[in-house]
Amino acid sequence: MKMLQTPCHPAPAPAPAPRFRSLRCRINNAALACGATLLVLAAQLRAGADVNTPAEYVITKEIARPAEKMPPIGANDFGSSGTADFGVNNFIGNGGNEPPVWRNMHRAVNVEGKSFEIDCPGKTSWYQLWNDGFLSGARVRIYRIVDKDGKPLPPNATGKYLDVAKGDRAILVATTHVIRPGEEGMPKGGWVVENPPAGMKPNRVYLAPDAPDLANFDYIVLDKPFPTFDMELVHPRVRGLQGPKDRPAWYWAGTPDDIRFSFAPHAAPGAAAIPAAMGDAGEAAMQVDAVAGENVISQVRFCGTGFGKEALWYQQLEPGKKYRLQAWMRQEGLVNNGEVRFGFGPKVEEGYDTLTSTFHVTGEWKLYTYDMVGPERPVKARHFGPQFTFTGPGKLWMDNIRLFRYDSDAELSNPGPHVVNRTILNELVSTQPGQGPKGSHRVWVLDRDSTMASLMSWYPSSSYSPNARTTVNDTNKGRTLPIVLSFDLATGTSPETRMVPHIVIQHMTHDEQDWLHFVEYMAAPYDPAKDSPATKPWAYKRYQQRGTGTPWTDEFREIIVEFGNETWHNSKMRDWIGFAQYGAIHQGGAEYGLFSQYLINNIHQSPYWASQKLAGKMHFCLGGNYSGEVNGDTIRGYAELAIARCPGAQYIGHANYFGPKWEMNQKPLESFTDEGLFSMIMNYYTELKPRQDKMFDAQQKLAKRGIHYDIIAYEGGPSGYSIDRESRNNTALVEAAENYGKSMGSAVCCIDTWFGSAMQGWTYQDFFSWMQGRYWSSHTMMFDGYRAHIPWLAMKLRNTYASGNLMRVTETSAPTIAGPAGRGGAGAALPLTGAYAMHDPALKRWSVFVVNRKINATIHGTDMGDGYAAVTLQLPFTAAERISLHKLSADPRTTNRESDKVKIESKDLDAKALGSDGKLIINTATGGGEKGLPPGSIYVYVFEETR
Repeated sequence: MKMLQTPCHPAPAPAPAPRFRSLRCRINNAALACGATLLVLAAQLRAGADVNTPAEYVITKEIARPAEKMPPIGANDFGSSGTADFGVNNFIGNGGNEPPVWRNMHRAVNVEGKSFEIDCPGKTSWYQLWNDGFLSGARVRIYRIVDKDGKPLPPNATGKYLDVAKGDRAILVATTHVIRPGEEGMPKGGWVVENPPAGMKPNRVYLAPDAPDLANFDYIVLDKPFPTFDMELVHPRVRGLQGPKDRPAWYWAGTPDDIRFSFAPHAAPGAAAIPAAMGDAGEAAMQVDAVAGENVISQVRFCGTGFGKEALWYQQLEPGKKYRLQAWMRQEGLVNNGEVRFGFGPKVEEGYDTLTSTFHVTGEWKLYTYDMVGPERPVKARHFGPQFTFTGPGKLWMDNIRLFRYDSDAELSNPGPHVVNRTILNELVSTQPGQGPKGSHRVWVLDRDSTMASLMSWYPSSSYSPNARTTVNDTNKGRTLPIVLSFDLATGTSPETRMVPHIVIQHMTHDEQDWLHFVEYMAAPYDPAKDSPATKPWAYKRYQQRGTGTPWTDEFREIIVEFGNETWHNSKMRDWIGFAQYGAIHQGGAEYGLFSQYLINNIHQSPYWASQKLAGKMHFCLGGNYSGEVNGDTIRGYAELAIARCPGAQYIGHANYFGPKWEMNQKPLESFTDEGLFSMIMNYYTELKPRQDKMFDAQQKLAKRGIHYDIIAYEGGPSGYSIDRESRNNTALVEAAENYGKSMGSAVCCIDTWFGSAMQGWTYQDFFSWMQGRYWSSHTMMFDGYRAHIPWLAMKLRNTYASGNLMRVTETSAPTIAGPAGRGGAGAALPLTGAYAMHDPALKRWSVFVVNRKINATIHGTDMGDGYAAVTLQLPFTAAERISLHKLSADPRTTNRESDKVKIESKDLDAKALGSDGKLIINTATGGGEKGLPPGSIYVYVFEETR
């Protein structure tokens, strides 16, 4: 997952950065080795390459990949931007007010009996952010990799780690807890930072007496609820530096400053039960302790369109669209008859001042609603958002707060509170075929601190970030399983016509019982005449949410579950929890596989696995990166090592990005040049294909060992953007990267990458990322027209005009250019045109894609002239009832960043354009130019009712 754009308003001071080991020195594939060159074709061009050779392609009847291995291209994410996750469709942050739970996984090092140090330079203070007692009392699960005899693994040859090659399986050793405050003579408990009791050591964790003795490099999973938070648990070095010293900052800002927020039960002991209509109330509500006088609580969710970078992070209400605020509230002691006013603020020069409503809140829980229509987008209003105003002293309780768009009153009658944003839904569906199977939709419900129970509700857990400004935060941007699955459900009318949910979820932070509950929630049928909340609590929860007993697994042709995201990073980001030593980049593949198989074995224990035939419905994915190969008996590549230890998985995920990749320490190209653009266009051939050759070879070799899997592109598409602060402040560099990644030329490489990957054994491929704004985005911001960038249109072109089997295409001749020089001298000739074909027998349709990789420029001394290419297609038929052309064609430097310069163009051709000899020549009669296929173009010829 790429790091997305970040808000430009002042952010809390970050924790000291962990010292991660070099990516370059940790990646096994030689193509990713230290000092890898950039992508520009800077090599000497080999004599004999001819950029003007006419191209001729023979479309054969040989199937290269069957239709079931050729799903449409899918997408990552939800069309989101910054504060707005449009898939969730709620402008209220953390509206469910669920109490936080802290979860993480560490390795135990320097073990002494029942105590250990954590495998991280930050130690138990996490770089002096946490204080003594921070995780005292936490629940602990101890896991271990053992050999075939069940014994702990011995050290490896270096003595610095385990001999993982001897690992046979992962086991749960024991469940225990960190010593609680006051136990065992430890006033602050067993999480010791700097002030150990007598006889104890600093920077250590001490487990309860019932814990077994540990082994070095045991896996320790910590789990601690925080219904309240004592600021004494924050290290004195940073406590209160940028926020309140006596309490966490909340996800609502309060005025005056002495307003207090907390998590509280919905009802006091002995009080009446909460209304059944409240539905999925969760564990807690937010309690606001008001002070005398006017109290205001607000969130910053919007920004005017005239604020540059800020406007690329925040959103606004969509003009003319209908919105509803709904909030469950009750109060005690508020004056003015419990008056609570809703509106937007703080008051600015222009905003949503006319959108207001007043509620008279009583002492009983009640749902309050306000309907509004989005006005014109504000331009000059800076940071503002929803706010509630009331008069204290007194208490106000709030829960399940939503501010969402709806398009019809019928949507308001859903069993649950979630309503799908139709603009977003329709945009994704428009990229998929109108009939037949659709692609996969990769979405995160991945957060280290979210409980499985909260992920199966409408609102996930909250979380804490203890640092200089200790805050209570939301998680997952409000995403949960019912929200994600409801969205994908709406992409079609049957399992066969819906997008395939690709769910990215944490692994070991969810325990064994959590995973069994997950299977029940996803797969157990619920019949209220026979079942009950007592016998099937999680199926019943789904039944309440949906109003039907149909399992989620019956609604889709398959569901993919991916264990973690890019675990090979080993905690580069807080949610990317890995399995080797902390920060050991691209290591731990075998361990990842062993633990994934442990989870899969546990999942198989569910009674619903067999009864619901889930082996054919729920499939598991192990995430890899850019490398994979098998040399003799040696397996290299994180995901390949993992799948070799995890026979229960069906997929491994690799990334098929083209352009400079930050994970490989490749820097963005600093200026937009013809040479740089040509390097992007040719990148599938110069960089991706050589690596994919090795991945494909590894897949075939492992299949001979009985290890069968498909490769999927969990992410992919144009890359070359920056993630570090320094280069993002370089305006020229950012501008160049935007032009490269969103150009017509980049779209050409998308087509090569998708079809080339399919030829190399890949099935599902997901475009990263379906979002708005800059960097890896697919669209401009909503206020800027929500224009699709050209690579996104290339995906739409591929999906809507082609289906069926991928057919073998033979190149008879093609214009070429020399590739980058290798160690042995100049590289081989690379083709400057290409053709791909798909055949759908059911539709009696052939679709032939033709790309021209040339640009009208001189590249490293080679003049490509006007860039046109003469192309002839030899078809396996001699006549067609109908021929149509669908194309993306423009100067390859063009983007849609400022306006819709490039759109898909379609036209019908004279059926006689196909000669009686089965040849089609690209010229003016067939939609091209006088000299053939224009530079940087993508043409799709569709032949129907062929004979």
